[in-house]
Order: sequence, then structure tokens, then C-alpha cells
Amino acid sequence: MGTGEPSDSRDLDQERLLRAEQLETILPLLMSYVRRLVGDAEIARDVMQNVSVTVLTTSESPSDGAQFAAWCRGVARNV
Repeated sequence: MGTGEPSDSRDLDQERLLRAEQLETILPLLMSYVRRLVGDAEIARDVMQNVSVTVLTTSESPSDGAQFAAWCRGVARNV
């Protein structure tokens, strides 16, 4: 095992934490967007669950807030 692995793991954990915080910030607006897309509250909740899993488990995402929000809307349109 290389000496860089623990640092890489911490970096990945930090990225995931940042992504979770960004997602939490935009969740109300994203939920509203998804609700308008699908037209049904129950389906919107299901879509949001899929969007959240996708956003939180993807390997890369934009770090800028506005770009992150736009990227999440794109994920919502495509799940």
C-alpha cells in the first residue's frame, strides 16, 4: 500500500461531505423543481431519492455552488 492512500481517503471523504452539504443547501429548490417536472408529490419524492443517491455517490461533481445546482437539476432530468 502506498503512503498516499490515507490522504486520498481523507480527501474523498472531505469531497463527499462538501457535496452532501451542498445538496442539503439546495434540496428545497431541487425538490420544487422535480415536483414541477413530474407533477406528482409521491413520484417527486422517489425521484429525489434517486437524485440524492446519484449526486452523493458519483465520483465527480462541480464545486461551484451555482454549477452544482445546475448539475443537480440535470441529474434530476435524467434519472
